[in-house]
Amino acid sequence: MKIPATLVLLLPAFFAGDCMALDYEKDIVPLLKEHCYECHSNEKGKTKGNLVLDDIEEMKKYQITPHSLIQPENPEESQFLVLMKLPPNDSDAMPPDGARMPMENLKIIEQWIAEGATIDGLTRDAAGEDKAMSSTGSGGNDAAEKAAGTDGSKTGAVFLFWTNTEGRKIEAKFGGLGDGKVTLLMRDGKSYPYPLANLDEESQAQARALAGGATGSDQEKGSN
Repeated sequence: MKIPATLVLLLPAFFAGDCMALDYEKDIVPLLKEHCYECHSNEKGKTKGNLVLDDIEEMKKYQITPHSLIQPENPEESQFLVLMKLPPNDSDAMPPDGARMPMENLKIIEQWIAEGATIDGLTRDAAGEDKAMSSTGSGGNDAAEKAAGTDGSKTGAVFLFWTNTEGRKIEAKFGGLGDGKVTLLMRDGKSYPYPLANLDEESQAQARALAGGATGSDQEKGSN
C-alpha cells in the first residue's frame, strides 16, 4: 500500500490517542507558556505557590507524583488540571486573570496525565512506579533480544514503542521491513508503511533486529 507523502509527514499527529506517548517538554510546555508562565516560571521571574513549570527537575521530583499537583494516570485528582477546568467565576480557577486555557488544550493535558505524565523520559503509573514508554538500551540490543525471542516474546507479537526523528512516539507491532519502510501494525488493526529513515537510530535498529537483519540499502531507499 502506497500512501501520499503528505500523510507520511502527518503520521505522528494521525496516531494521536492511545498509541501516542505525549511528552511534557514537547507537547505540554507550549500550551502552558501562554496561560501559566506569567506566574509560574523562571522565564518570567515569578514562582507563585512554589510552582515552576519550566524547571524540569523540580517538576519531575516534586510536582508529578501520586500525591502532588499532577498525579500520573489520575487526571481527575490532579489539582493542576482540576483548577484550570473550574468556571471563570470560581475564586480558585486558574489562571485567575486573562484568557482561560482552551478546552482542546485541556484535553491534551488530561491525556498526558492519563498516560503517566511523561517528563524527561520518565513515565509513572498511579502508584508512582516507573513504567516504560519507549525502547531501552543502545545499539539495538533490546530489540535484538526481542527478535531472538530471549525476552519471552516473538517477533511482531508484542506492541513496541517507535520514536521518529522529531522525538514523537507511537505504539505498534512490527509488521515487516522492506523497500526502506517499516510496516507498523496499530491497535485498531490498520497497518502503515513508515520510512525507516524517519525513525531515530534506536528504532531503526529495533526494526532491523526484528527483521532478522536488513541490508544497508533499506535506509538509503527510505531516504528517497
